[in-house]
Amino acid sequence: LLVKSWRKRMAAGQDLAMENFIPALVLLLLIPLVHVIVWSRRKPLTRMLTKRMRGEEHWVAVFAWVAENGRKLCNFGTREFANIETLFNKRSSAFVSIHGLARDYANDGKWITTWICHAVYCVMLAWGAFKLLNTRQGIGSSDF
Repeated sequence: LLVKSWRKRMAAGQDLAMENFIPALVLLLLIPLVHVIVWSRRKPLTRMLTKRMRGEEHWVAVFAWVAENGRKLCNFGTREFANIETLFNKRSSAFVSIHGLARDYANDGKWITTWICHAVYCVMLAWGAFKLLNTRQGIGSSDF
């Protein structure tokens, strides 16, 4: 579209209005910006997901032991049972907190790019509205 617009204006002998290229320039700047943001978040996300995986391994190990030895737990006293319950609760809370952080960080990457795209859409919509208003008031060129 940019090349077609440029050729049309050159064929008609008209000067190029740089303000007509603003939306294309914004889009051309948006693509590298979003890629930089996504790529800069890769390593921290990898570290968080690795921590989450280790936390899950510890939690599953305790859960598997409790599930496998469930019948033998009936013979335990209150202290032993309380120790097992404390260990399971400690591993569960550690895993859930790490899981929540990793999940939120991964979802934030998606939302950051969505917010940037919506902000650019609003800027372009406002630009188009002002361009149309100026054209209708006779301030700008008649080419929209």
